[in-house]
Amino acid sequence: MDYQQYTQSTTELVKHLFYGQIPSMDELIEHAKRHERVRNAMVLYSLNSSEDFYTFLQAANEDPKVQEMLLDLHTALKVPYFPPLRSLTRMLRHLPFYEQTGYTLDRQGNKMTTASQQIAKLLLSLNRLYNRKVRKMSPEKHRYVTERRADITLIKR
Repeated sequence: MDYQQYTQSTTELVKHLFYGQIPSMDELIEHAKRHERVRNAMVLYSLNSSEDFYTFLQAANEDPKVQEMLLDLHTALKVPYFPPLRSLTRMLRHLPFYEQTGYTLDRQGNKMTTASQQIAKLLLSLNRLYNRKVRKMSPEKHRYVTERRADITLIKR
């Protein structure tokens, strides 16, 4: 997944959460304080553009709850144990507008929290959804897979 496809995926996610509309970043931040799903989508959406990220960064400097969201995002981008995400997280960590903030947050020594795990899982889900769209099965392969699945018998204990 490249950056353009990432931004498209996160935009679609935010549109889905807000019934086809994309609110301003300030509105997203306010909703993110109250709802987990919006929080996870908002922190990933903040990496779509430098303006959105700087709005998020400014809010993080003013509000400790938003600062915690920023730390969770940074921790989720450092997750080493999801191999399919390594190239995507590396790309996101080295975005020009995020890189300096990432260096600053690295010094704080963040620990993995439930929120950062949820953000990493959402990122993994977006990546898998993109891969499924890209790698659609041919009719022959689909037929083969369904036949193989039909041959598998369940072992009863």
